Amino acid sequence: WWDARNPVRPIEPLPSTVFAWTGALHLGDPPPATPFLCKPGPEAPFVVPRLVADPRIRAVVSRLEVGGRPAFLIVYFARTTPFELIRANAWGTDLYFARDDRGAGYAGRCLPSDLDYDFDLVPWIRAGRVLWITPGDPTLTLRATVADCPFLGLPGRRYPLALEDGDVWDDLPAETAHG
Repeated sequence: WWDARNPVRPIEPLPSTVFAWTGALHLGDPPPATPFLCKPGPEAPFVVPRLVADPRIRAVVSRLEVGGRPAFLIVYFARTTPFELIRANAWGTDLYFARDDRGAGYAGRCLPSDLDYDFDLVPWIRAGRVLWITPGDPTLTLRATVADCPFLGLPGRRYPLALEDGDVWDDLPAETAHG
């Protein structure tokens, strides 16, 4: 699943309202040694501003464990698909998979920049663009409050990471960084 070059993932039909999904994984120290290229994202939850700024899209942040480490899944939902928007790459890969307006499947690629990572969730929650699920909540109740949100101010590196054979590096292409 985590092999960024050759991800082996089950084919599961997603609801038509899922527009994109990204994620973050807090690697901890030492980071896991992987025999393949792994792109777990940043270590703290984030949103892609160009997606949540669109009035047709809402993001939902949740928490899970991956190898005993805290991970954060961010799913972007749209009631009507904004076909003109470039999606975010699927968590852990350099591609996204989608269907066009005729229902034909295709793969695309987004070259992310630092503008695609906003770790300040507060304004997005206040604007109703980001919702969250309490970790461990079996009912998956969507919440929209800042006061008790467990995804704010978490520690961790705030740029996408890549790792392989025990080495960890910043995975943001230099030509896309803005400062």
